[in-house]
Parts: sequence; C-alpha cells; structure tokens
Amino acid sequence: VNPEKHIPQRVSEVTNITDEMVADAETIDKVFPKILDFIKDSVIVAHNAGFDVGFLRQNAKSLGYDFDYTYLDTLSLAKDLFPDYKNKLGKIADNLGIKVEVAHRALDDVDTTVKVFKVMLDMLKKRGVEKVEDIDKVSRTEEAKKEEYKKLKTYHAIILAKDYVGL
Repeated sequence: VNPEKHIPQRVSEVTNITDEMVADAETIDKVFPKILDFIKDSVIVAHNAGFDVGFLRQNAKSLGYDFDYTYLDTLSLAKDLFPDYKNKLGKIADNLGIKVEVAHRALDDVDTTVKVFKVMLDMLKKRGVEKVEDIDKVSRTEEAKKEEYKKLKTYHAIILAKDYVGL
C-alpha cells in the first residue's frame, strides 16, 4: 500500500520497505475493499493481533466501512500454551523447531504465524476445542494459570490524602 507519505527510517530499518518500493502501489482507499472481501466470513489470525486489527479498524472507520470481525491472537495463545517461551513470534517458532526465513515482512510473518498456529491448533484440538468459542475454556495450562498474575498489566496510582480521615 502506498501510504502517501514518507516511510520513517526506523520502519524501513525493521521492514526493509522503502518509499521507492511503494511509490507505484495502490492507496489504502483502493486496497481496503479488497481486504474486506478477502477476510469476509473469516476469523483473522495474527501475532499481536490487537496491533494489526487496530490498523484495520482505524482504516475502516476513516473510510466509512464497518469492521466487526472475530480474531485470534497467537501472542495471547502462546502465553497460555507455551508459558516458558519468549513472546516474540520468531522465538516461539524457534522453540517449536520452525525455521524463520525473514522477519517483519508480511508474507514471511504470515508463513511463520501459520506454522505456529497449526501447532497451536493441534494442541487445542487435543484438549477438546472444536469451535473458536471453546479456545478460552481450554487453552490455559495449569502452569500458565499459576503464572498468569505475573503477566498482568500493572497500573500505577498516586493518591494524595489531606489527613488520616481522607486516607
């Protein structure tokens, strides 16, 4: 997709995508309807899906489309199914014996995600998962449940009290 603006250097460093590579590409208003057609009646699967789905939702909103899709996050699943693994897609793949050719490029990341997700699906099926709705019921291992509290997001608050009564 041509973003119609300069690609920041840091993004180019991570993805190896340059302004020249997207100069002749279609813009998001042309591509987005094709994306919606492609994912119609599907469940979206992605690693750190909230990030990707956030972009899809934002573009849907700005272009006037509805966007209400079910999605599975292999990052969240990995935290439950592989509590001892690091959470990066490449590290999970390495731990599963899946070779990663190139990282942070769409097709290569899709290939890795599919391979990791297939392992996850096999594990989930062995636990009795038949539908998407079943995943939350069985995905967490006993070890993951014990460690879950360590992975929760923390929030910081400062409370000022004028006196002991206020405290």
